[in-house]
Amino acid sequence: MRILIDIQTLYSPEKNRGIGIYTYNWTKNFIKQDSSHRYYLMRKSNDNWEFAFVSNFIDIDYCIRNDQNWEIYQLEDFLQQKNIDIIHFTSPHMFDIDVPEITNNKVMKSYLVYDLIPIVMKEHYYNNWPQQIQQLYDLRCNLVKNADSILTISEASKKDLMKYYQINAERIHVIYASTNEDLYQPIHSGYERELINKEIGISSPFIYSLTGYDPRKNNKGLINSFSQVIKERPDLKLVISGIKQEAEKEELQTYAQNNGISKEQIEFLGFVSDDTLIALYKECEVFVFPSIYEGFGLPVLEAMRCGTPVITINSSSLPEVAGDAALLVESNDSEAMAEAILAFTNNKNLSDTYKTMGINQANKFSWNKTALDSLKVFEKLTNNFSEITESDKSELAFFSPLNPQPSGISDYSEELLTKLSAYYDIKIFVNDFIPENTYLLQNFEILEYKENRARLEKIKLRLYHMGNNELHSWIYNALVDYPGSVVLHDLNLYGFYMYTQYLRGNKNGFVNELRYSHGQRGQAAGEQLMQSSTYPNDQEFPMFKKVVELSNQVIVHSQWVKNKIDIEADFKGEIKVIPSGILIEDIITSKDDLKKSLGLNLDKIAIGIFGNVIPNKRIDVILRVVSQLVKTNINIEIYFVGHCSNDMKETINKTSKQLKINNFIKLVSSPDLDIFKKYIEASDICINLRWPTFGETSATLTRSLGFGVPCIVSNVGSYKEYPDDCVWKVDVDEYEEDLLLAYLLELINNKALRQEMGQKAQLYIKNNHDFEIVSNMIYEILI
Repeated sequence: MRILIDIQTLYSPEKNRGIGIYTYNWTKNFIKQDSSHRYYLMRKSNDNWEFAFVSNFIDIDYCIRNDQNWEIYQLEDFLQQKNIDIIHFTSPHMFDIDVPEITNNKVMKSYLVYDLIPIVMKEHYYNNWPQQIQQLYDLRCNLVKNADSILTISEASKKDLMKYYQINAERIHVIYASTNEDLYQPIHSGYERELINKEIGISSPFIYSLTGYDPRKNNKGLINSFSQVIKERPDLKLVISGIKQEAEKEELQTYAQNNGISKEQIEFLGFVSDDTLIALYKECEVFVFPSIYEGFGLPVLEAMRCGTPVITINSSSLPEVAGDAALLVESNDSEAMAEAILAFTNNKNLSDTYKTMGINQANKFSWNKTALDSLKVFEKLTNNFSEITESDKSELAFFSPLNPQPSGISDYSEELLTKLSAYYDIKIFVNDFIPENTYLLQNFEILEYKENRARLEKIKLRLYHMGNNELHSWIYNALVDYPGSVVLHDLNLYGFYMYTQYLRGNKNGFVNELRYSHGQRGQAAGEQLMQSSTYPNDQEFPMFKKVVELSNQVIVHSQWVKNKIDIEADFKGEIKVIPSGILIEDIITSKDDLKKSLGLNLDKIAIGIFGNVIPNKRIDVILRVVSQLVKTNINIEIYFVGHCSNDMKETINKTSKQLKINNFIKLVSSPDLDIFKKYIEASDICINLRWPTFGETSATLTRSLGFGVPCIVSNVGSYKEYPDDCVWKVDVDEYEEDLLLAYLLELINNKALRQEMGQKAQLYIKNNHDFEIVSNMIYEILI
């Protein structure tokens, strides 16, 4: 599912009150329940709707505070583009936020209704409102009436919805609230009494109530009761917080005095800090909540969680919250309330009993349960349940380029699948192509992505292979809609976004991605691109942040890449280092026989450069070094084996002729995988230089080592992590060509050294990169 949650309340004055507290805790816990769903937040800012995705693996507080994560859309456009299934409004009856009418019939509408107090107590609220406010309230109520689903926080509120708006019971779901379970605890620190004395100046025993200046809060009823209590217990004091205005305090103070309560016996407080509130709960003799009507009655739960005996009113939702763990009285029976207060203050055993009962009752409520019950409602609404299969293996949706799509990741995935299938019932998703690998066609279910989205929705485990080219465009789109684990083959994704966004006409989208990944620096680079067509430096803007944060888990092939992500992304999920794998193949043909089959000269040392022939593989450096090498060693042949563009072919041919080494250079363009591997196996030395590096892991390097071929690499990035006894490293500096030449001279002229390095290379690969090992590592950690 793709669920959009309205959190405008968290940017309103209500953010620290009941509605804001519920919205924050509901959202924070809701996104933790099932990471296979995609969650979005929405807010209104400067008359614009703004949206951000969020997950259990992104700090929601950072997301709420940080504008970098938010993007502007028209609401209906966002609903359509992101394939939203449900939009949930958390505060539809608040007048200082917008609650738009949704016209997209494919999107289900859900509303959270706390209560219908303005209608239930019409004479105090609705009837006294200006006409335009009444009309706005009626409009909001009509939206709620037409909802696909209504969440409400008590059975009392559900009954009111059914009574006043004739809403069918099946559409209304009671989802209880909770408190901050870490903050409200029965354990005493020992400093509570000192804090109360210091902050409020109270040292005598006291009764506490948290109300507000509102007719339904029944402050005067509580004062009436307290006036009877002090006749027997003149040592007690009544403390009421939530009375914010001086005029309100003066009115209630006068009422108390008229009922025989002196100024010294009653204290009115406005807003109190969390620390003071908790101290008041824990140190009071009893907590009294005299409200006549509540949608839930959060203070009752807070007090019970703090281990405080509670008295409340036997009406609305309060009996649901309190259960049998509080003394319940009628709202108009001040004598019964006074008797209940005296019962607790005069009987320690009774007080202790209700303290324990209250703690047990409070433990029935949790934000986790609230969120889980909400998710069950949404899943039922969309019929989003995982299918039960007969297989003893978990289903895994697998996304990757595959041959005939030209990519090293295609080769990697085809080999991985042969071993990973031992652990999962794998469904291979494709997009407008048919894999050419016969083994895959015969042994896996191949599903067209666009035609099987409903099927994908029910597969909870998903594995996406992401790299830095446009072949991954549809894979990225699938990741956006259906979260899963990502194998990040390239750290730098600048090219991916450039090709899939900017060069396809979505220039603003590319700038948004720059801003998301790189903040103001990325925004400035994007604006410069738009204004003057000055392209950003791809090394300065690797743009991997969003792919990482869209993921539930990231698998990388090197510690170097993991460290980069740890530093630059706000990702709280697992980042696992799993080596790039290969299929270990027995060497049954001698190197000489392989050379013969490929038409290579047996008297020559074959030096291979494998994979896509691109500038950052230091082609110019290699050619210049070869021109020096052949002055003393003419017994070599240089093989460029892999996909090579026409421009690059022309560059190699032209440079080779200029350096007079064209007779030593061979170009084998785009061979099939079997021939490609034979060239690697037939080689005596592999050169795998890379600068600049995009955080990639070289499959050709792994293959070369697996075939026992000594390798020379650039001393950068993940290449540094290979063992020195089989991989020699060249610094990318002014001595790069000198060092490469020295290494080549040593290896060309020392067959025993090549053999020793080759044996160590094979052992290293067998112990670390065998797909048997890699597939098991994936199985052990995949979520």
